[in-house]
Amino acid sequence: MEGQAQQPVEPETAMASRLYVCVRLVALLLLLAAVVQSFLDASHYYGADLRARVVGARAMLRGLDPYFLPMRADQPETLQDPFRYALQFSRCTYAPTLLWLYAPFANLVFTTQRWIWWCLEWTALLSSIYLLGQVMASSVVRNAYFLLAAVFFACGPSWRLDLERGQYYVFVLLGTSATVRLCLGRKGAEVNARRDHWWNGLPLGLAISIRLTPVVMVPALWLAGYRKTAHGAAGFALVLIASTFSFRGARLWQSYFRNASLQNRFVTDAAFAAAAKQNLPAVPQTIEGIRQFNLLRWPAGNVTFASEVMPRIAARVHFLSDPANWNLYSMAVAGLICAAFTIAMIWSNVLPARDALGCALLIGVLIDFFLPVRWSYADVTLLAPFAVLFPGMLGGGVLRLLTGVIAVAALALAHTVGPLMVEPRILMVCPIGLTAAMAMYASLVLYQAVAKRYTYQAANEMATR
Repeated sequence: MEGQAQQPVEPETAMASRLYVCVRLVALLLLLAAVVQSFLDASHYYGADLRARVVGARAMLRGLDPYFLPMRADQPETLQDPFRYALQFSRCTYAPTLLWLYAPFANLVFTTQRWIWWCLEWTALLSSIYLLGQVMASSVVRNAYFLLAAVFFACGPSWRLDLERGQYYVFVLLGTSATVRLCLGRKGAEVNARRDHWWNGLPLGLAISIRLTPVVMVPALWLAGYRKTAHGAAGFALVLIASTFSFRGARLWQSYFRNASLQNRFVTDAAFAAAAKQNLPAVPQTIEGIRQFNLLRWPAGNVTFASEVMPRIAARVHFLSDPANWNLYSMAVAGLICAAFTIAMIWSNVLPARDALGCALLIGVLIDFFLPVRWSYADVTLLAPFAVLFPGMLGGGVLRLLTGVIAVAALALAHTVGPLMVEPRILMVCPIGLTAAMAMYASLVLYQAVAKRYTYQAANEMATR
């Protein structure tokens, strides 16, 4: 009311508000610097992986097989891929549902598509950061998260490589982030209760349809108490996948899985790779007005169980020395981890909603390390489980805080040392360290919750005697 004295602002509150403004201003400036850098990259570099999806979408729309598109010197320039490395099969290793995502712009000039998808990728990342920040109740935690997301993800080396190559993992992140926002509500209003509706799973279902590996989140969500969400995700993914069957039926998916099998062999079998590279025809010097097909010389690593762990095991266990079987061994270990995780998730109903959801998301990113190939630009998908588990890392004891310190240290090491290119393999510290920290936190909170539950039950039994 007019004339009514205003309440004085406490000094601590005013100082905290100014600090939050400074933090967000720093994050905004860093984001602007990252946008400018990636704009320069997109102007100078070709977008090699985007080219593979654009050519695949164009071939699919013409009724051709995008996974075994013949490589000929007289091929129309719209179907030429200057980075193709095998004569028998193409570089298109993407599901038909993902190719349909790129179909609306497929007939445009490639440089136009390059800028369209550059804008969409940045929009997807910023939207994901915003959605994940909305589920954090504490303004302190939320501002810390925004700063970490800006410094270590938006300005990180893996995201720069993702944009330069024109990758799609950020759209998987966006679908996962939207499901997180729907499940946890604004500022995590429902701490213990599950906001479980079938429509919560629709964005995750879209993410599953364009990259199949997140399907392991569905049983994890079901066990975590988000059963309607899991049903919605699985059902929508099946609808989207089935919709592609109207175009060339199941043959397109058969070609996709056959191409994936050959790609796996190309990575693990040196003799097969050498034979596949022979007799490659020359590509035109100019394709769609582009003459220089440059790649950003940036450290990147294939961080998988088969590429990093199996060689060290095989050096000591000789009956495991055949590289042709390493992917099979990796899948066996992944199966054991999924089984152990499934058993652990049976008790996840004792966890708060946030931790239960974070554990379910974690298995989706963990399984990627057991694929034949996982390049550094997939690190952006780690943002969703990290954002969900991060508030719990800051509270609840020294051990929980330690997992948070390990996670931030892994991000910082890859961000500061990696760009100097002193040791490209240092970028492996980020996905491995961050995922290990989140797995440690998930194991810790599950153990504490189960121990607390059984202690409470034992106390009740003694009281009733």
